[in-house]
Amino acid sequence: MAGADEGYEGYLRTWLDRKGRQFQRLSETAEGIADAAEASARVHDQMAEQQPGAAEHAARERRLAAAEREAARAFRAGELPSKASRDAIRTGGSNVDGQETAD
Repeated sequence: MAGADEGYEGYLRTWLDRKGRQFQRLSETAEGIADAAEASARVHDQMAEQQPGAAEHAARERRLAAAEREAARAFRAGELPSKASRDAIRTGGSNVDGQETAD
């Protein structure tokens, strides 16, 4: 039976290692999306005086960046992001009421 236990423990170690690598990749992806959203927000801040709606777009991008960063922290801890973060990510390009924007 010792061989069976070692086989199971080896399988479990492999599975946990793979899970850890997957969560690390998810974390890196979420951080990259957050960085891109923050960069977009800075561009929209610069456009705010000339382009109607740019300030609101920047605020949405910052909410998305914050949600992605929270997701990255959760992934690094081997957990899933909160429902609030998932919802903010899902609606990152829309208004608070869930309606798509024209820009």
